[in-house]
Amino acid sequence: MEWLNYHHLYYFWTVAREGTVAAASDELHLAPSTISKQIGQLEERLGHDLFDRTGRRLVLNDFGRVVHRYADEVFSIGHELLEYAEGHEAGQPNRLHVGVSESIPKLMVRELVTPILHDELQLGFHEGPLDTLLDDLAIHQLDVVLTDRPLPVEQSNRAVAHLLGQSAIGFYASRDHARSLADGFPESLDDADLLLPTSDAAIRQNLDAWFTRHDLHPHIVAQCQDAAQMKVFGDIGIGAFPAPVVLESAMADQYDIEKIGEADGVDETFYAIAASRRIEEPTVEGLVEHAREWLG
Repeated sequence: MEWLNYHHLYYFWTVAREGTVAAASDELHLAPSTISKQIGQLEERLGHDLFDRTGRRLVLNDFGRVVHRYADEVFSIGHELLEYAEGHEAGQPNRLHVGVSESIPKLMVRELVTPILHDELQLGFHEGPLDTLLDDLAIHQLDVVLTDRPLPVEQSNRAVAHLLGQSAIGFYASRDHARSLADGFPESLDDADLLLPTSDAAIRQNLDAWFTRHDLHPHIVAQCQDAAQMKVFGDIGIGAFPAPVVLESAMADQYDIEKIGEADGVDETFYAIAASRRIEEPTVEGLVEHAREWLG
């Protein structure tokens, strides 16, 4: 089996990052001639030039950009290996950093994560927009991202989306409000006060299409990024709100609400996004397996 000289690859990776051999020389504490020679040997080994020269700067050519992506992955994995080893020192808890996209209900996160908890696991939660969470995942600040959106195409070379499952969507409201709307559902929602996710939420587009299909024109009282806000406002009678049916029991324990009815044909899909290799992490694998069984 033939092997790549990873010292050569590392010198190339550093030059690509710094932009010049001189800057890489300062970073690596090596003579510029040594670095140039090592990169030349890498180009000879790969059979292709890696850079075009623009003035004093070296600019990656098309082949070099592909090699640079591989190098990013190689050295990221090396960094990850060291972090993994450090996290498994005697007496150290196993750490799991979970990214949660803003549109995921907090109760959903609770139901997904609770079954994998144990005394030796230390959890960290990070909430934010999906693109920001994926950037953090790429640099290994997160182990997994929970979201209701599939992986963007431009991110497909850095991560993989594991389908957890789907849930039907129901409409819920405070008890008195729900009972008044249950008769004649879904027509009862026409001109009714509703709390809805913001327009950028994945489920919102499906709900808007469902309203159109049933010729419904609800009165939108508020649009909420945080699903918990809809439940809190709905609990005090401000309006009805949509939520995954799979959370019905958990919501009933926390809020004084009842289901009005289900939106036929509207489902919310949930994903766990991880670097492809990280699904082999037992804790992440356990989360995915439990979620698939629960969402069925």
